[in-house]
Amino acid sequence: LVDHALGALERVPQRLEPVYATCERVAAALPPETSFLGVAGSPWTVSTYRVAGQGSKDQGVTRGYAYADPQAFGAIIDAIVAMTIENWG
Repeated sequence: LVDHALGALERVPQRLEPVYATCERVAAALPPETSFLGVAGSPWTVSTYRVAGQGSKDQGVTRGYAYADPQAFGAIIDAIVAMTIENWG
């Protein structure tokens, strides 16, 4: 398992710059009457990579952590939600 501490989470906004640039190019190329929707990973999916370091079919490591320490896992989910809203909201 990786370190689950919230203190280990860090903001790295420059990693999203290529995504923002791509979204801007696509939006600029669309006609005004066309909607352009974005999608962000669900907090559960993102937490799976944070907790287990990778995805899996049964999400066993992440589920085990969530049951073993629901407060810490809830804090991770809350942090992911806040960062997702900050970056994509």
